[in-house]
Amino acid sequence: WFRIEKTVLVGKNSQGALYQVVTKGWESHHPNASYDKRTARTGGKVSTRYVLCSHRRPAVIFSDGRKWLVHTLAPGNEDGIFGFNESDYKEYFAVCHRLRIDDVYSDGVEAGRRLRYNVDPEFVDQSEISDPRDMLRR
Repeated sequence: WFRIEKTVLVGKNSQGALYQVVTKGWESHHPNASYDKRTARTGGKVSTRYVLCSHRRPAVIFSDGRKWLVHTLAPGNEDGIFGFNESDYKEYFAVCHRLRIDDVYSDGVEAGRRLRYNVDPEFVDQSEISDPRDMLRR
C-alpha cells in the first residue's frame, strides 16, 4: 500500500521526464494469501524515490541505503512483470499517468497498451547508478 505525498519535476529531455516522488508506504499481513479478509496496515514509512516517465526508457529509481537502484520497466507487456518490479508498475502509472492500477497483470498491461508503450521486455532489468539524474544524461 502506498500514497504519493509529493511529486517534483527534476528535469526533462527528449528521453522523458524525471520526477522525485515522496511516498508513504504500509504493509498488511494476509495468512494463506487470503486477501478477501481485511487486516490492519502497519508502517507508514516515508521514502523518496524517482520515476523516469518515458515511452522509451520507463524506470523507477530508489535507494537501498547504500546505492541507487534502477528498475527499468516494459508497460503493456506481461513478460516484463516480475516479483521484484510489480509494485514499481503501480507507482509508475500513478506518477506518470495519474492512473490507479490494482492488478498489474491485467489493468497494467491493458493501460500500457492503451498508452502505446512498446518496450521490449528484454529491456527490463535492475541496475545501479550513482545519481538518479544520470537517467537524463544517458
